This record gives sequence, structure tokens and C-alpha cells, in this order.
Amino acid sequence: MITWLQFIVIVFLLIQYIGNAKLILNGLAFNFDRYNTFYDSVIKEFNKFANETNQDIEIELNLISSDSVGTSLDNSRSMIEAVLKNKADKYDLYFYETTYISLYGSYLLNLNQYLSEDFIDMYDPKLISSLCLFDNNLIGIPIFLLYTGFYAHGPLLQKYNKPIPKTWDEMIETGKYILNEERKSNNTDNTLTGYNGLFNDNEQGILSIIEFIYSFRDSVDASFPKVESPSFIKALETMKKIKEELSSDEEFRSNEGYTMDKIIHGNSIFLKYWILGEPIINEIPYIITNLPGSKEGISTSIPSGCNIGIYGKIEEEKIEAAVTALKFISSKEVQREYLKRRLVISAINSLYDEKEVCEVSDCELFKNMQPANNPNFSLNNNKEELTYIRKYIYKYLYKDATIDEVIKNIIDITKIYVISLDTTYSYVGLISSILILVSIIFMLILLIPLFRENFNPFFKYFSTDFWIISVFGSIAILCIPFTYFGEITKMNCYLRSLIQSLGISLTFIPILYNLVEKFPNQNQLSIWVKKYKYRFLFFFIILDIIWNSLLLIEPYKIEEVKVEDGQNFKICISMSTLCKVIVILKWIYIFILFFIEIFLIFIEWNIQVFHYELKFFVTVIYIDILFMLFIICFTFVLIQNYVEYYLVHFIIHFIIAITNYILIYGFRLLFAFLRKKDVKIQFINTINKEFIEKDGLELKKNSPSTFIQSSCINEDNDINLESNYFSTANINNGNSNNTFNSENEDHSRLSRSKMLLKIIDYHYNADSMYFSNTNSNFK
Repeated sequence: MITWLQFIVIVFLLIQYIGNAKLILNGLAFNFDRYNTFYDSVIKEFNKFANETNQDIEIELNLISSDSVGTSLDNSRSMIEAVLKNKADKYDLYFYETTYISLYGSYLLNLNQYLSEDFIDMYDPKLISSLCLFDNNLIGIPIFLLYTGFYAHGPLLQKYNKPIPKTWDEMIETGKYILNEERKSNNTDNTLTGYNGLFNDNEQGILSIIEFIYSFRDSVDASFPKVESPSFIKALETMKKIKEELSSDEEFRSNEGYTMDKIIHGNSIFLKYWILGEPIINEIPYIITNLPGSKEGISTSIPSGCNIGIYGKIEEEKIEAAVTALKFISSKEVQREYLKRRLVISAINSLYDEKEVCEVSDCELFKNMQPANNPNFSLNNNKEELTYIRKYIYKYLYKDATIDEVIKNIIDITKIYVISLDTTYSYVGLISSILILVSIIFMLILLIPLFRENFNPFFKYFSTDFWIISVFGSIAILCIPFTYFGEITKMNCYLRSLIQSLGISLTFIPILYNLVEKFPNQNQLSIWVKKYKYRFLFFFIILDIIWNSLLLIEPYKIEEVKVEDGQNFKICISMSTLCKVIVILKWIYIFILFFIEIFLIFIEWNIQVFHYELKFFVTVIYIDILFMLFIICFTFVLIQNYVEYYLVHFIIHFIIAITNYILIYGFRLLFAFLRKKDVKIQFINTINKEFIEKDGLELKKNSPSTFIQSSCINEDNDINLESNYFSTANINNGNSNNTFNSENEDHSRLSRSKMLLKIIDYHYNADSMYFSNTNSNFK
């Protein structure tokens, strides 16, 4: 039995234990240098510091070494990215490669609000800017840097009395000489090599490419050489020269593990590798200096390293402890201590001016570093793009591609091609613009006949204003290809959709107006349309504007089309659900408009005075439907060439615009020029003919038979319309009356049959109905 005294003691001890329980910070780090003891050491130092200062904080570090997951930087990236995405709350502190800041940045805490300006300003501002910022947020502090250095075999250089090379040409010359002399003296068992390069197939290869090309800039302060510049070309030529004269494909393409083995065994004259620290630095026969350049005084290096960051959704009670740990590990005192022990390269520049540091560390080496800043392509670029760049350069380096081919491919993959009037890359923009502008000018000039008296008989179907509106519809469609010019933006996409809608409306609403207004059987709609034709037109124009204004709420997205071994370009694409719905509804609206017009044309097909117009109109609609379907299809079938992509859309819209113009307006001009007559003379001749025949016509009109015939006709017009449908069906469709009068048909079928018969009756009797309505309106 537990006595009350024992119970009280246990409770007291539990309370004391809980009160003294340490706050555990879980950390994750990747150590690709298995000889570096920095992580273990600095974590022990912090835990000791926290214990001595009674802060009740402890870091438990999960340290993954290169022996566990491989030697490439890719492994660390994949591992940390997977943890952040899938097990984000598992770790509080992250020690991550600065190379992948763009991948991790959105998951990490912004440190600007937790660190003082004095603390941040202690670090090199250029390195903070390039290695620690993501979307202007400070998401890490560099706890050590990684620079590539030039490893020169000290004993061999001393043996042949050769200085450490300052340029790549000197390295080639010295390396070739030592290799030849060693082989002559039989002092090598064929394991001695000249230079490694590290131009391999992982991301180290990309770093090596950037680094090497940067060493061929014109001066120390010059920017990264442009792709097509002489410096860029010279860099590629020298790169291949080193490989062929001082190395081999296998050596040049070797990985970091191979290089590390060479460093340890000392069987290469020159090597490029990350600058190593204690203890290995004292056990190798190499002198580490800055990498050579194209000229003496010019060097190069890729700045990288490791940041410490805090998880963005860390528990509130852990934030203060995590910031304390971060500030300790990245403090000037800790950085000084580990720099003196040659375990780190610090980003605090002022340390390299301290005498106690420089007595044990090569301060001049780090002061003279010339990091490759702001290259035309960098690791912040799309990984796919960088992979292509490496691939194209390797085609020259390891295969038979020419420099011109490489440069063109790199330009293609790093450049966004656009259609323009510039003929540097293509003439298609200039030629298509000329075709469009010439067509528009002709369309405008050929509006003049509308105002010439001799042409009036050929343009009676529309009023003059509607002919002009129809022509401007074709002009609007002709202008759509201009929205493919220049850099593609969301505004290009919006204007393309708007102009397309307005072009179709301006072209086809005048036709719809006349079809409704000339409907064989007058109704309230046709009367209203005739009375308010501009309201009718503006209704559809406003509808187009409303449809397309919705695209401003959820606009098109701009997608970059990456073309392997080709030219990249941008296109408009509807990504969101709302945008897709708006686009689909717009196309449905357009096709409904077309089918309504086809239906009305069928009804009015036999109006003889407009028979040819209707034939041309229905042809126009069919052509537009066909090519609109082409447009829709090409939104799903992506063409991998920016010129062909533009040409397809240009040709489709050009054909639509020209066929609309010719079949609605242009063919009338042709008839007018071929058959035009003097309208005034024709009118006088008609009047004279009417005077001559006047008496005979009046006599005929007043005769009893004529009167009876006229009465019969008028009476027929008053006959029930439904019986007329059946009589018409009997005349044209044989025995169909027996089918329609079957007593066994249900009511719904009879209704559908009546509707079908009514449509058929309109179709066959539209001519007589139209003239009947015309005569009644005239009276």
C-alpha cells in the first residue's frame, strides 16, 4: 500500500520533473562530406550552452550522411522536399543546401521579424541576397559556405619546377608537360590523370558549366558572358580542349566520389572540388587555390553552402527556442571558432580581417573568391531548362555537335519566341501583316459602291448601314491574328476572345435580323425587330461584351510551351474551372446562333427573290462552323512550333474573314460590275412601258372574272392555316395525310407532326406568304 506521504512525494517529483522537462527541437541535416564533423560538434556545443544557461532546450539532430543516400546533391534535395511536403511537422530546424532554396522557401519561416538588422547585416549582403532570400523573405542564415577550389599537386609541381597555373591555358601546358615527363620516367602506373572537370550528369555538371563559362568574362567585374558572345564560344572551345588534351570523357564526366578518391590518393595533377576542411585538408598532397580563368586575375567559383531555417508552421511555444538555437549556431563567436578549426567557410566577411583567424586559415583564398553572380541561366531557373542546357553543351563536349548548333539550342531553350514584324527569325509576321492590311484596305475601298446609284439594285437585301456593319465584322475577324503578336499576356488572350465574338456578331446579326424581319408569317417578334433594328443589334453586342468581361474575373493563364530541340513560346490556356465554363458557354452561344440562322434559312429557302442570298448565307455558316471546330480542336492538339502554331490560327481566321466577306458582300460587287446598268434610264423605260400597258391593265383589273379571281385569292388567304398545311402535305407528300389522321396516334406525336408540317409548309410556301405579307404591308 502506498501511504499518503509516499503519494505526496511521487506527485512532487512528477511536478518537478515536468517543470524541468527540456523542450526538444528536432533537426534534419544532410552531410554529403562524410569527413566533416561540423554538425555533430555544433549541436553538442549548443546543447551544452543551453544546459549551462538553464534554458531547458535541446536539439536532437537526424543527420543523414552521403554513405546512406548517395553522394549527389539530388538525394538531399529529394529527401528534404519529401519531408517538408509529407511530414512537415516532424522537424523544427532544417539544415539545407542553399542550391534548393526555391524548393524549400515556401515551407520555412520568415526570419526578418525574429532577427535584428545588426545580426543580419553581419553577413555578406550579396550572399544573403543570393542564398537566403525567397520572395523577399529571409528563410535561412548561412552556417557555412561551400566554394569550389583548384587543387594543384604540390610535390609534382615542385619536382618539375612549375608554378600553380593562373589561367586555363597554363594549366593545359603544365599538365601535359608533367604527364609526359612522368610517363617517360615510368613513374606512373597509368593512374595519374591531368584534370577531372566534374562535368557529370547530375546538377554538379550544371554548376561546373556555369562556373567555367564565368571564368571567361572580359574582366573581374564583368557580367556573365552572353550565350552568343566570343567569350562564351571561347569557353566552350577551351572546355573541350582540356578534355581532349589533359583528360578523357570518363575522367571529365566522373562524379564527386571519384574526385574525392583522387584527392585522397593524390593521383591527379589538377582537380576541381569543394574546398575541404579539417582533418582531411592536412593529409593530402594538394595546394588549394582559386580556380584559373581565361586571363590572369580572373577566377571563378560557385557559391553554395548550408543554411539553417525554421519550419514555417512550427508550434508557437517552440519558436523562441528555435530562434535561440539559430542565433547561437550562426553567431559570430561560433563561426569564428569553427573557421579557426578549418571546419567551415563563414559568410561573415569581417572574420577574414581578424589576425587570429588568418593565422590558421587561408584568408586570402576566401577574400579572392569571385563567385559566379547573375548568369544568364542559373539554378533558380527551371530545372528542365537547365537540364536541356547541360544536354546541348555535352553534345558538343562529348559528341559531334558544333558550337553553332549548341549556341542555337541554348538560345532556343532560354528564349521565348514571339511573332513580330522583325524578320530575324521568321518572315511570317511581316507577310501575314501585309496580307491582313491589304485585305482590310480593299474591304474599306470596296464599300464605296454602296453609295453609287448604279449599284443599288445589287444591295437591296440589307440596308446600307448593315452592309457596312457586316463588312466590319469580317475586318474584326481579320485582326484576330494580331493578338498573337509580341509577348503573349492575359490582355492578348482577352482581346482575342472579345474580337472573335464581336466579329461573328457583326457579321451574322445583320443576317439574323433580316431572316427574322422577313419571316413568312408576321409575328410580334418580327414586327419588333423591324421597328427596333439597332436595339436588336446592340443586344447581341452587349451580350458579347458581358460574356467576355467574365474572363476578367477568371482570366486565361499564360503557359510556356517548352520545345525540346526547338523554340519555346507562350500560349493562352483556360486553366480554372470558371474560365473553362465561360469559354464553353461562349462557343455554345455561337453555335446556337448559327443553328438558328440555318433553321430560318430553311424556312425561307423558297422565297425566290432572296434565293441566291440564302444559298450564299448558308454556305458561309457551314464554312464558319467547320473552321470554328478547327479552332476548338487546336486548343487540344498543341503544335510544337511557334511559327506553325501562329500560321494555323492565322490561316483559319483569314479564311473565315475572306469567305464571309466574299459570300456575303463581295460576290454582289462582281455581279454589279458585270451586269450594272444605268438605273435612271432603266426607270424611264419602265415608266414608259407602264403607260403603254396602262389601259389594258385597268380593263383587265375591272373585269368580272378578275374581280372574282381576286376575291377568291383573298378568301383563300383567310382559310384556316392548319388545313392549308395538310393540303400542302397532301400535294407534296403523297399519302402522308393518312398517317397524320390515324386515330391511334397519341396527342404528343400529333403535336410534333403538326409542328413539323408547319415548318415544311413555311419552307414550301414561304414565297407566297412573304409576298402576301409584303403586299398587305404595302397597302
